[in-house]
This record gives sequence, C-alpha cells and structure tokens, in this order.
Amino acid sequence: MTAQEVFENLINIEEIRGDVTLSFGSFESDSEAPVYRSLNISEDLKDKFLAIINKVNSSLRRNHRNYDINLLEYNPGYKPEKHEIEWVDLSEIEYLSDILQGIPDPVDIPLFSDSEDEFFNNLRFYVIIIQTEHSESPIYWFRTYSKKKELSRGTKLAAVWTGNMYMRLEQTGFLFDEGIDCIAFENYVFSINKNNFQTIFRFYDLLRELAGDCLNCIQERIPIANFSEFSESCTSHLQKLVKLRNIANRPYFSTITMEDIKRSIVRNNLSVETIVENGQEKIKFDPRDKWIILKVLDDAYLESVMTQNNYEVNSKRQVGGQE
Repeated sequence: MTAQEVFENLINIEEIRGDVTLSFGSFESDSEAPVYRSLNISEDLKDKFLAIINKVNSSLRRNHRNYDINLLEYNPGYKPEKHEIEWVDLSEIEYLSDILQGIPDPVDIPLFSDSEDEFFNNLRFYVIIIQTEHSESPIYWFRTYSKKKELSRGTKLAAVWTGNMYMRLEQTGFLFDEGIDCIAFENYVFSINKNNFQTIFRFYDLLRELAGDCLNCIQERIPIANFSEFSESCTSHLQKLVKLRNIANRPYFSTITMEDIKRSIVRNNLSVETIVENGQEKIKFDPRDKWIILKVLDDAYLESVMTQNNYEVNSKRQVGGQE
C-alpha cells in the first residue's frame, strides 16, 4: 500500500483500542539501537494513554477530511509547514527499519528500574505500543523524553499532598504530556514533529558521523580558501551539519562549477569574495558571515517567475518533473 493509503487506514479508525504497553527508549553508550524498558502501569493509566492517542488520531482525521493535511515524502533538508506531515518508507531507510524491527514484543521488554543509571541518563523517548484488532502489527506512538522529566531527580522540587500537608516527592515519578511526535504503522513512519522525530532516532548524531564525507565532497567539487575554518564552523553547529548533508545530496551538486557559483553571487549581489590562491580561483570563507557559502552551495537564492524578484529561502521542495 502507499503511504497515503496506510495513513488513511490509521486515521479512519474511529476508536483505537487494544493492549497498551508504555516503554522508554535509551541509547546507551552511543549504541546504534535503543534499549527498551517498560513501565508497569495501571489500567486507569492505560486508558489515559489510549485517550491521548485517540485525541491525536481524531485531530488528524478531522484535519485530513477538511483538506488541512498534506502528506509529503520525507526530505531531510525540508522544513515542513504545520499542515504538512512527512512519511518515511521503512524499506528505503535501513537504519530506521532496523530500529523499529528491533523493538521487542511487549511481553519481552524488561521492566524499568530506577537503579539503571546508564539507561536513565540516556533516555531519548517513550513509545506507546498499541496491539489492536485493526492490524496484525502494533501501532507505535513516539514522544521525545529525557531524564529531566523524572520528578524526584530533576532540578525542580516536586511536592505532593499527603492528606494534611504537602511533602517533598521522594518516590520515582514521571511527567507525560499529550503530544505525539511520530507514528509507526505498517511499513511507514509519519513524522508529526520533524525536529523531535529526528532527535528520537538520532538523525543528528548520524549527521555528525557523516560530516567528514560531506565536507570532502564539497572540497573536491568547489575550491574554498581557508577551508579548515569553513570546516570547523560547519562541524560545530548542528543546523550547518544538516545543510552540509543537503548540499552533498543535491542532484545538481556533481555538475556545478565555479562559473555557476560566481554567476549566483553576481546575480544576487552577495557578499562573497573570490580570490586566486596558488593559481586557482576560490571562494573565500568569511567568519563574519559563516552561513553565506553554505546558502550559495545549497542554491538558496531563487528568482520568482511571477514577480521577477530574487529571494533567499531557508527551505525548498522541488516541484515539477525536472531534476
């Protein structure tokens, strides 16, 4: 089935019911796959989590019927609008598929213990696992989480009413909200909050690991003076790492030349200096404007065919059939 069909099958479930498992996910010692620990929760709390996901699902269903949701294929460099939900086909991203297939059956997930400091210190998310009659496989509802939301260990002081006075909370307690960041159903993941979705599954950590390859790709293609300064600026900033990856993966990147770069600089009146170094023409990295070379390489300066005005964009999704 297509992503659209799977999404519609999900949101058209009027009331999601079934067995509920609440599990924390933690990436211990920079492991590639998360470790899971479930919470032994009461029937009343299970009903509350069912109410949360049904509220989210109902909102998605209502917005979809009102044509207020636009489904798009996941694009790492795109910043979706509030009405846009990106989907990932798990057959196309092996890393993500391995993580989801590695989630144990609920009965096999060990119970959480607050004595597991390494697990607790590396909490990344929790997942509400619903085994429903509407699907052979569970529906997974993910939400970012951290140790800061454990009441007895955080920096905030929690007080509870004991009958005649408030006392400091000393037992382990957790705060949960009604948000959902992404949903895994059938062979797709639907990203509701892209930043949190990418945080949950360590996309940013992977970017850091790939940064060297992306920089080498750029260095081989486009001569940049004081490249070491440019490289250091990129690797020390998360959003620049995202931009690096986007540039290296652009279909056009393997064909652009210095002449293309210079034409964009002139046409858009950009403050990018070109110099000749050891007989080779290069663009010069300016630490006073650390983003501008990345923006040029990412083709972030576009002309409107309607107004004939030039614009700087912070995100784009290609339309039409051309690559």
